[in-house]
Amino acid sequence: ETLRLLVEVMTLIPSRHYTTARDIRDQLAAKGLPRDVRSIQRHLKMLASHFDIEVRTDSNPYGYKWKPLSRGLTFASLDPRQSLLLELAMRRLA
Repeated sequence: ETLRLLVEVMTLIPSRHYTTARDIRDQLAAKGLPRDVRSIQRHLKMLASHFDIEVRTDSNPYGYKWKPLSRGLTFASLDPRQSLLLELAMRRLA
């Protein structure tokens, strides 16, 4: 479940403008993944240390976006067999 949450958070980070942990919290809640703001802030801090995520610390609340030349969150294309296997695994884990 943590992996699913982190992937969802990464997909909600925009590339052209900043978003906040509160904005991400609201979007996650709309997707049925309610979390508190502090938890999302911890996840964003960790993700920013491992991925090309820019953090605007000169404002409160902090802002997050993908760095200008970053490709963001991308997945390699899967062949039909891999897609089926992934779909079955996701159903089993849900």
